[in-house]
Amino acid sequence: MKLISILTMAALLASPAAFANWVLSKDESKITFSSTKKENVVEVHTFEEFAGQVLKDGRATIDINLASAQTNIEIRNERLDTLLFDVSKFSGARVKGNVDVAKTNALAVGQSYTETLKLTLHLHGIHKEVSINVKVTKKSANKVQVLSVEPLLIKAGDYGLAEGVEALRKVANLSSISLDVPVTFDLLFTKK
Repeated sequence: MKLISILTMAALLASPAAFANWVLSKDESKITFSSTKKENVVEVHTFEEFAGQVLKDGRATIDINLASAQTNIEIRNERLDTLLFDVSKFSGARVKGNVDVAKTNALAVGQSYTETLKLTLHLHGIHKEVSINVKVTKKSANKVQVLSVEPLLIKAGDYGLAEGVEALRKVANLSSISLDVPVTFDLLFTKK
């Protein structure tokens, strides 16, 4: 029995979550993306399911469930799943990077700083480096907000999604859908 307890404790300590310093508060966070159709009709959508953490050494990861894309039109949600994201093969997107946790931990409540983060985006079986300017604000002793200063522009063609966008355009009988997708986020991390 003692051996089982020791093995269980070792397994917990070996898991990345056990070393997490900051955990994404999903209910207090938002990830949005925009689509542009017919050249100038812009619509804003959200991802409803995502999780993330920043480990004590600064390694950060955010996982997004692509099937949780919410456009407020059920048939369009289904078309994104099947025609664009192909969630049966590529269920999620992952963002990885490194952050300066010492700088963040040194902030006083109410203080903030801006910086450019270099991240790797894994989407549709392809991973590419991206950069985005963020504002980091210490909201309380155990909460930090990370806000995109400007949208991260995702080019559908870079991730093998151009054919999916074209399939969406055809099925919806639209004159155009932009291949450039702006993504913004407002993320709140809680210190654990």
